Amino acid sequence: MITTTKHTALLVFSLSPKAESRRKPIFGPGNKSASRKFYELLTRRTHRILRNVPADTFWMDESSQSGDTFGERIGNAMDSLYRQGYQRVVVIGNDAPGLTSGIIRQAITLLNSHDSVLGPAKDGGTYLIGLCAAVFDKTAITSLPWESGLLFKSLEAEIKNHEGQSISLDSLTDLDTQHHLTDYCTLHPASFLGRFLLTVLAQTPKLLSGGLLNLPSGCFVPVAGLRGPPH
Repeated sequence: MITTTKHTALLVFSLSPKAESRRKPIFGPGNKSASRKFYELLTRRTHRILRNVPADTFWMDESSQSGDTFGERIGNAMDSLYRQGYQRVVVIGNDAPGLTSGIIRQAITLLNSHDSVLGPAKDGGTYLIGLCAAVFDKTAITSLPWESGLLFKSLEAEIKNHEGQSISLDSLTDLDTQHHLTDYCTLHPASFLGRFLLTVLAQTPKLLSGGLLNLPSGCFVPVAGLRGPPH
C-alpha cells in the first residue's frame, strides 16, 4: 500500500479521450477514431504511472470542470482543492509520454521545500505545475496565457511577483501537434506509442506523402493492428 503525502493533492487535468479527439483530431478530421485511440492510450498510460504516486489524486475531465475558458477551468479546479484543505497542488496533463511516476514523486518532494515546482515543455508550455497555497492567486492563474508557448515564462514571473521560490524540472515534449508526433516517432520508433503512431501512418498515406512525418531511415511501418498495453 502506498502512503499518501499529507496535504498534497495531485490534479490530472484533461479531457476524456472522446472529447479530446473531437476538440483536437490530431490525425486529421477524417480519422477521428485513430485520434480517440491515441488519447485512450495516453490516458491508460497516465493511470498506470499514477499507481506509484503517493498523493491524493483527482482526475478532472469535462464532466467536472467549470468555467468558460481554459484558464477559468484550471483555476477553478485548483481552487477547489485548496478549499478542501490541501496546502500543495500538483497539476499534470495527459499528453507528455516522458512523464513518469518518479518525476511526479520528485515534484511532490521538492514542493515540500519550495513554493513552486514547474515542469517545462519543450514548446514553451508546461507538463507539470506544482504550487503551494501561499503563492496561488486564482485571478492571476486564470489570466495566464494557457495553451501557448509563453506559459512557462509567465508562470515563473507570476511566482516571482508573489516572492515565491521556484524550481524547474527537466524539460519534456508533449504531443499536441503533428510535428510533435514526428519527433516522437523519430526518437522512439520501438516504443508502444511509437509503434501505434507508425501503424496509423501506414493507414494514412497523406501524412507520409505530405511530408508531415519524416521517419528514421530504414524504419519499419507495421500494417497490422496493435493490442493495447497491459493495464
